[in-house]
Amino acid sequence: MASFGTVFASPAFIRVGEGISRSLGEILKPRNIRKVMFVTDPGIATLKLDEPVRKSLQDAGIAVSVYNQVGADPTLDQAKDVIALLQADMPDMVIGFGGGSSIDVAKISAVMTGNPGEDLRNLVGVNLVPKPGLPTLFIPTTAGTGSEATNISILNDVERQVKLGIVSEYMYAHTVLIDPVLTLSLPPRMTSWTGLDALIHAIEAYVSRAATPLTDSLATRAIELIAKYLRKAYADGGNMEARQGMLTASLLAGMAFTNTQCGGAHACALAVGARYHLAHGLATTLMLPATMEYNLIGAPEKYRHIAEIFGYPTKGLSLYDGAALAVRAVTDLAKSMDFVFGLENYGAAEDHVKDLAPLSLLGTRLWNSNPRNVDQAQVEKILLRSFGDWPK
Repeated sequence: MASFGTVFASPAFIRVGEGISRSLGEILKPRNIRKVMFVTDPGIATLKLDEPVRKSLQDAGIAVSVYNQVGADPTLDQAKDVIALLQADMPDMVIGFGGGSSIDVAKISAVMTGNPGEDLRNLVGVNLVPKPGLPTLFIPTTAGTGSEATNISILNDVERQVKLGIVSEYMYAHTVLIDPVLTLSLPPRMTSWTGLDALIHAIEAYVSRAATPLTDSLATRAIELIAKYLRKAYADGGNMEARQGMLTASLLAGMAFTNTQCGGAHACALAVGARYHLAHGLATTLMLPATMEYNLIGAPEKYRHIAEIFGYPTKGLSLYDGAALAVRAVTDLAKSMDFVFGLENYGAAEDHVKDLAPLSLLGTRLWNSNPRNVDQAQVEKILLRSFGDWPK
């Protein structure tokens, strides 16, 4: 059988700069874009964060329609609503503006304009979307999901109480704008949760079975930036250097994990987040220490390196003792920002674990990337370890 080697994919164009989002009209005008649809959320609408961006489009003679009702936990039905709007309006481009939820809905809605009549549930998995759809441009307002750099859309299947992932090469953005000004209003708690999610993307990409030298370089640089800047952004939301550093870290982590997939923390979080209606960054952080602890023997050199990036001394320790310091590093980081571990603090009970484990195992693409194999009994142990405080 022929071997085609590894493939690295990313958005076509990435523009980075303070205030660059206000130049969107000038950026798009030469491309003969006449009409766009903004996909965003009620919080953005209340803050009017998108108004300067939309004004730049209107000043350039580009018509703008807006859908601003994306929920924090977008569902299959909500995606279908936006798909119907796009199919009726058919703009030249779809703009996802906001956090990962808005960008994920923009992403799946845009691609489905080229696939009318397809059932979203039948597209769950990797590269099952038959055709491309409308081009997209993404502008993140949080530094965490990395969704602007990925080809993944996560939607909540309310009926089955699990989050589903649709992955397609047709969902990469044509253009991404990275503007730290847009993250200045992000409150401390969301700065923490989204920043920790970016860290988890980087860690899981780094230890992934599918990791390559390219993804390793992106993932380790993202970890370095988060170690340097997340606490600063949490302490002072107006620190422009820290905000830029975190947006860059989130982007790099997104570029890494879209080429490797994430791992066990995300697989468990898809089940836990859907069951208890938890924000994505919160759910992934709750699952991180136990999954890292479980995975240490699968990639001990890389986990030791993560500990060293955070400044934890590994000299004189065994390989595995040094690797275990990575778990301490991430829990110390989270707790320095007042994060509270323990699933029981968020509505979970230990007798739910038998139901949650098989839902977690539905995330096959994530477990396939995980550095250590699992079965249902092992996933149950990971979930049980996620009750109570860390470090244990």
